[in-house]
Amino acid sequence: MNSPARIPVLAALAAAVLTAVLAPPSQAAPLPPDGRIRTVADALPGRYIVALEETKAAAASVRDEAARIARAHGADIRHTYGTALHGYAAGMTAEQARRTAADPAVAYVEQDAEHHGSATQKDPPSWGLDRIDQRNLPLDRRYTYDTEATGVTVYLVDSGLRTTHAQFEGRASIGVDEVGDGRRGQDCLGHGTHVAGTVGGKDHGVAKGVRLVAARVLNCRDSASTSSIIAAADWITAHAAKPAVVNMSINGGASRSEDEAIEKSIASGVTWVVSSGNDNEDACGNSPGGVTDAIVVNNADSTDTRRSDSDYGRCTDLFAPGTSITSAWNTSDTATKSLSGTSMAAPHVTGAAARYLSGHPDASPADVQAALIGAATENKIKNAGSHTPNRLLCTDATGSGGGTVVFSDGFESDRGWRVDGAGSDTASSGVFERGVAEQTVSTYSNQVKQLAAVSGSYALTTGAAAGGAYGDNDLDGGRTTVFSPLIALPEGGSLSLRFSYNVAHGDNSDAEDYLRVRVLEGTSPTTVFERKGSASEVAGQWREGTVDLSAFAGKSVRVYLEAADAGSASLFEAQVDDLSITRN
Repeated sequence: MNSPARIPVLAALAAAVLTAVLAPPSQAAPLPPDGRIRTVADALPGRYIVALEETKAAAASVRDEAARIARAHGADIRHTYGTALHGYAAGMTAEQARRTAADPAVAYVEQDAEHHGSATQKDPPSWGLDRIDQRNLPLDRRYTYDTEATGVTVYLVDSGLRTTHAQFEGRASIGVDEVGDGRRGQDCLGHGTHVAGTVGGKDHGVAKGVRLVAARVLNCRDSASTSSIIAAADWITAHAAKPAVVNMSINGGASRSEDEAIEKSIASGVTWVVSSGNDNEDACGNSPGGVTDAIVVNNADSTDTRRSDSDYGRCTDLFAPGTSITSAWNTSDTATKSLSGTSMAAPHVTGAAARYLSGHPDASPADVQAALIGAATENKIKNAGSHTPNRLLCTDATGSGGGTVVFSDGFESDRGWRVDGAGSDTASSGVFERGVAEQTVSTYSNQVKQLAAVSGSYALTTGAAAGGAYGDNDLDGGRTTVFSPLIALPEGGSLSLRFSYNVAHGDNSDAEDYLRVRVLEGTSPTTVFERKGSASEVAGQWREGTVDLSAFAGKSVRVYLEAADAGSASLFEAQVDDLSITRN
């Protein structure tokens, strides 16, 4: 039975070295009679922007060409552009727009969209809103946001909804009721209504314009079966109106079938945000707290301290406000209540995910997860818990979760990193690998050196296996390198590289041992980060690294990691996890 998270490398890397044999491009298929429409956030129904091929536009005036295309395919021209863009804006049906997109004179057709200026809510009724849009305390009695995420749907696996509550402004509906007690999704517990208010209430919500859809699994006695949760996940996966986010503020014992259902839902393109649990235990041991690809959320109080009953651990991703959170309640259409728990923390992150998807409607769940992690404020949470990423949710008034994710890798799958890409590595053991790192403990100092991954199971590690004895598999004999795939960095804005790293060593290390992060443009490497060894015992500890990559804007680069036991023989371990590049 489940219960809610409840109240109570280097210059030698020439192109020839990494050249792959490429198959010749296939012949282009004939253009179909209907072309593809570029979708955008906050689209205006029946309105489109048509961009003309530059060569076609030069053959006749833009106005004449637009009139010809409109006559051929149907359209009501509203604006004609001839300088900044060759094209026009028009009212069309979706069918007319697809036919227009297939016209040889048309470069593309894109939905017209509504834009908004930033809004600030003064004295928000819940301190959680006040906290998530700023990096530091004290609170400024404001919540600033630049999107209400009106084009995003949030599914709530919970106790249902009081759909008539004033906070929801008619945006709440019942999707499915898996309890089967005849209540048809209406909330008799209050938990689901409260969670939904934090996600998308007009006053209490992070994303004030989302559509809220209930998938009811919790009954009036505050319990849900694993089978009902799987049924809800199955229904959501089949019916999700994307872009979509699921909030599940329910935790129970570890269940492979439940986790698999959620994993497959995420693989289908639906982002899941879940609570870590309220048992002051490692969240990896519960469902869905151990689901790697879900965004797992811990509870922080108003002093930026982990609440004592909040779960924790390497399977979690973020902290968010979850203590004494005021939101909607189910007893009337205007009722509110203050509750505490990871149940209350998760919907803050769900709202942030919806805001991100509003600006990036084609983002994958992994993109959303990386964006929110990349935007989070680091090392603010006191008593975060053993092996817990110390990251606090921050929307930072951008509505986009801290910027566009250019590249991200948690190393849970092979994304194309190559060890010894230049063929010049010299290490005899402990070479970089993407692996499940096993903990190592010094027999001299009793310190833990090599650590499990920050999130998920995999990390880049100098020798993942512990070996038969301490020091068997650490980095020895020289240098080891690993290169990312080629990353095209966009022009404009600021670029930030963020990553978690661990450098641990024995007292026989020295400054010739190191971990370096370098950026490789062509065959020219630039060192942007370095941590050296020293003649002292240093225990393993995950730390956060941040590097400004704005100098590389507009260039194609590789991230290049290098570690070395370059002096006399010593004990040296290096690891990197959760690496991302974002543009702000």
